[in-house]
Amino acid sequence: MSTAELKERILKDLHIREDQYLNYAYEAGHAYLEARRESFYKGFPRQHAKVDRFIRRLCVSRMWWEWWMQEWQAVDSRFMRVTPRSLGIYLGMQKKASEYRVPPIDIIEQIIETAHELETVTVNVPTDRIAAEAKTPLNEVA
Repeated sequence: MSTAELKERILKDLHIREDQYLNYAYEAGHAYLEARRESFYKGFPRQHAKVDRFIRRLCVSRMWWEWWMQEWQAVDSRFMRVTPRSLGIYLGMQKKASEYRVPPIDIIEQIIETAHELETVTVNVPTDRIAAEAKTPLNEVA
């Protein structure tokens, strides 16, 4: 089953619209980063401002969101083996999986290296909170 077919099946089985599906992914991505903020603070004491800038970079990074959505869709595949299917079970599976998600170091390094470049954020998460495409100089948000 293709990624698009899988998403359509999820939408149909959970009786949700695509914007709801993408909002769940978007909100979970931000919650993931926020949940790690304190551990980053502990790992980098007296560097809270740098940690905050790093998290803001991730929030606007196309690379980070592409990775996040790939991870989200991996859980979609596992969810299709669950019976019965409900939104609560689905979101619970996504939340549990996010406890173990770690972005590959090469993505993190690329995001850090491009911190002062203009990055086009073509996010695969068109929500009411972000534009589907926005050009933001990272040094303005970082």
